[in-house]
Amino acid sequence: MVEFFSSYRECKLLVIHRNDANFYEGLPTNRDLEDFISTSDARYPAIMLSKGGSYYPPHDYTTDITIGRLTFPGVPDVNKISLEYGKGATLRVLATFLPLVHA
Repeated sequence: MVEFFSSYRECKLLVIHRNDANFYEGLPTNRDLEDFISTSDARYPAIMLSKGGSYYPPHDYTTDITIGRLTFPGVPDVNKISLEYGKGATLRVLATFLPLVHA
């Protein structure tokens, strides 16, 4: 662990080759994240975007939806999130909201 922090963290790439082709099979895919964002009740701040060490303001990737007399703030805009993700933004989703992916 000490070697990682002294030699690699924020210094250079660390590549670990796996002999198991299915090693990462249980991790969520981009499609899993898109489905989750567009169909769940998770909103800002459970879903946040960041880039370059700082978080985007929520209005850059969320919207407020009003139904009748109720307003739901911080609803993720999948198109805006996808656009920023494609430009290198990082999507942060609280683990308590992310469903388990079945391998």
